[in-house]
Amino acid sequence: MLDFGSYHQNELKSLLDMTKLMSNRQNELKSLLDMTKMVSNRQNELKSLLGMLKVMSNRQNELKSLLGMLKVMSNRQNELKSLLDVSKTMWNRQKVKTYRISIVNLPTLKLKFN
Repeated sequence: MLDFGSYHQNELKSLLDMTKLMSNRQNELKSLLDMTKMVSNRQNELKSLLGMLKVMSNRQNELKSLLGMLKVMSNRQNELKSLLDVSKTMWNRQKVKTYRISIVNLPTLKLKFN
């Protein structure tokens, strides 16, 4: 038969083992909580990066739009240059016609001297 002291000592040892086990579980839970916090921080960082990527994508779309407008302006500029060239050509032709008319009329011109 076990004596009371030995029985009491075994109970205390069992309680001590359970306390150590609970302490280990607490440490594991604390470690899991820390990992959860770390994962949450990473998620927040990723959300922030995603936000920045969206901003960059919007800027990229704005730049594409500006580039499109620049191309349109360049086309209009080329059209205006072409119209200017046509206008100059027509002006030069008109000057040549006027010059020819002057030369043709020169022999028929009657000069009067007093």
